[in-house]
Amino acid sequence: MSGVQVFLEKDDMNDYIATRYDQFLQDLETVVNIDSASDHLPGLAQVAAFFERRFSALGWYVNTHWFLEGFGPCLQSSNVNPESFQGPYDLLCLGHIDTVFPEGTAQERPFRLVNGRALGPGVAD
Repeated sequence: MSGVQVFLEKDDMNDYIATRYDQFLQDLETVVNIDSASDHLPGLAQVAAFFERRFSALGWYVNTHWFLEGFGPCLQSSNVNPESFQGPYDLLCLGHIDTVFPEGTAQERPFRLVNGRALGPGVAD
């Protein structure tokens, strides 16, 4: 099963995004409220599991890799089966799931919206 490809004009894209804005904010709140310092492995695993569920729900192929003991997971997701796909990818997105904030920061400064701005540890990272 491959992911859905969406080709939209600018105005259509704005409408497409607008219909998903509330879900985006919910997802952002979820991950911002998880302590995910680079050395906090339980939090890193929790964030990776969250994204694994979200991508899997879209029908994407998801693999979690643990390359080195004592370090957090790496998540690989693709809208095509990477084991059988023969063509070149047309888009590559890279990201990270850790923050610089120590354990406890998410509870001290949880996600919140103030005057239309999202605030919280790692919200703009």
